[in-house]
Amino acid sequence: MGLKVYQYPKCGTCRKALKWLDENGVEYDSIHIVDNPPSQEELKSFIQKSELPAKSFLTRLGKSTES
Repeated sequence: MGLKVYQYPKCGTCRKALKWLDENGVEYDSIHIVDNPPSQEELKSFIQKSELPAKSFLTRLGKSTES
């Protein structure tokens, strides 16, 4: 299994993503992010491979990003 999906079961966006993967026949390993969080090295690898800014990996829902 090549694709790891770190998800929180109560998260609507996570559920939608898993549903899309299922509907499109994508095989994945679903990992509960609270019970099995990625290591610091894994996070660094995700960010590096994505070429996205690190802050894009953080949820900002319900929180103000302005000081």
